[in-house]
Order: sequence, then structure tokens, then C-alpha cells
Amino acid sequence: MQVLKVMAEGLTTSFRYPHFMQQIHPSFQMPPPATIYGHICSALGKWFDPTGVQFAYHFTHQGVVKDVEHIIVLSPKGGYLPGTRIPKVLQGKVTPFERDLLFQPRLTLYINRPDWVGVSLPQPTLRRGVGPFAGPFHLHPHRRDRTGAG
Repeated sequence: MQVLKVMAEGLTTSFRYPHFMQQIHPSFQMPPPATIYGHICSALGKWFDPTGVQFAYHFTHQGVVKDVEHIIVLSPKGGYLPGTRIPKVLQGKVTPFERDLLFQPRLTLYINRPDWVGVSLPQPTLRRGVGPFAGPFHLHPHRRDRTGAG
């Protein structure tokens, strides 16, 4: 069976638990299927119907590091800015939290669509990651592998 092999590697990544709003944001140790679908859509540059598309992947990283980030929680506020007649509308409170980051992630993705090579996927390139791959990462979509014995 011929498959398309796509490799992505970067500096850090994180696959945060959904709906987790505490002082710590843990990460899954590997990307969930929805993230894989998002990576495929990103590489194609469009949404696609996943019917009939199968994938497998191998994911590694060199370790987990803790990063301190913050969000600013806004709330309505009355009164005036100090020393002025300018009304206050909002007031913010800085809320720090720890976030797990996976260091030096490497994703090897196998997709049962070798026909996407050169037609739908871009040339190997260095891209700025958006979402889970937070730093620059290399995308290598033009490799084909033969899997299985036949």
C-alpha cells in the first residue's frame, strides 16, 4: 500500500486539555485526532471531507518543560482614571498559569492519499507554527513510503 508521509518538527508544542481553566494547563503527550485533521487541513490550505481518509502517526518529543504564561481577566469598572475625568469601562487582572510544553516535537504522519503529493501539498518549507506547533517547524510532505509486505 502506498501512503503519503509528512514530517513536521519544531521547537515546542502543546496539546492542551479542552475546557481546562485552572492555574495549570497540562498537555496530552501526543496530538489528538482532531489536531491531526487540523494539520492536514493546514497543509492542504483548505477543509476537506475526511470520509475515506485514513492516517497513522508516530510522535516523539525530547521532554516536558513548564512555561509561565498569563491571561488578563477583564471585568466592568466604574469611576474615573486617576487624575482625569476619563471614565473607566473595564479593569483587568493578570492571572499567571503554568503550561506544559513538549520540547523538540517530531511528528511523522502517514496518510492513505499519495495522490496529494505535488498537487495539494506545498514544497518542503520552514513555516511559523500556529496552534500546537508554537515555533517554526519544518514540513516535509513529498516523501512516499511503501507499507506492509505487499
